[in-house]
Amino acid sequence: MFGFCIVDIIKALKVIGSLCFAIFLSFSATSQTKLAQNTQGDNDYLIVDSIRIAGNERTKRYIILREMTFAQGDTLKASKIAPTIVQNENNVMKTQLFVTVQMDTMQLYDEQVAWLVKVKERWYTFPAPIFNLADRNFNEWWVEYDHQFSRTEYGVRFFQENLTGRNDQLKTLMQFGYTKKFKIFYTLPFFDAEQKTGLKVGAAYNQNREISVKTNSNKLEFFDGDGIMKKGVDFQLQFRRREAIHNTHFAEVKFFSNWVDRSVLSKNNRYYKKGENIQRYFRLRYKYQSDFLNNSSYPLKGYFAEVDLSKLGLG
Repeated sequence: MFGFCIVDIIKALKVIGSLCFAIFLSFSATSQTKLAQNTQGDNDYLIVDSIRIAGNERTKRYIILREMTFAQGDTLKASKIAPTIVQNENNVMKTQLFVTVQMDTMQLYDEQVAWLVKVKERWYTFPAPIFNLADRNFNEWWVEYDHQFSRTEYGVRFFQENLTGRNDQLKTLMQFGYTKKFKIFYTLPFFDAEQKTGLKVGAAYNQNREISVKTNSNKLEFFDGDGIMKKGVDFQLQFRRREAIHNTHFAEVKFFSNWVDRSVLSKNNRYYKKGENIQRYFRLRYKYQSDFLNNSSYPLKGYFAEVDLSKLGLG
């Protein structure tokens, strides 16, 4: 008796599912017919009544809306709906936050439509191992330095994209071995209410117990003293301004501070300028990007232009 009831329930669910699917197809066909009638009639304009987004489990709704060429309440030409869908799908895909982006419209009233956006988010966490040779090539490390493990560098990079759902990125690096390195960078595309101004901040530290001090007969001469022979830090601050969708301005200042032990100067007193063991300087950079590509990873149409200017030092 119980098994019979279960079978009946399953059959009923299948019937209900089939009916719902048929109703959906009928409604979709009716909406497309109405859009076609609007296109052929005297009134070729449609009002975007609402924008409905599904699939954005982490990504904030306004991050997707920022990439679209229209907003709720705007008027669109019915005859341009198809190319508008393609353009806006490409714009949202170029955020590199999603695996797929699908858009469609649903007729609500004679001149009003609901814009439907369905996205599938991709994986945002990427750890990556590090293994490098400190020497210039494998043969040098294997033959001249007897493939010593102490002359290798190892660690991990960690990329966390879309950290808070705002298309922000956190990048860290921890490296040990011959050269110790630690880096952290955070990028926030927008921090203002208009979603036009963003920033990037970062810091890095490195140190060595052995360093190359000069060359002799086309070979590097290394110096290994007591303790740390060289260390350096740098700090980065970048502002970006993206007025519309395709054009972005970047302004960046970066500060470097490097130090070597004074015993290094006994091997090369011109390691830094004027025989000093400390080197500090700024780097100023401006970059402009104009991106009209249809896809960031595999573009087939459009163009991309970039201007990149930088200056080391303030003098």
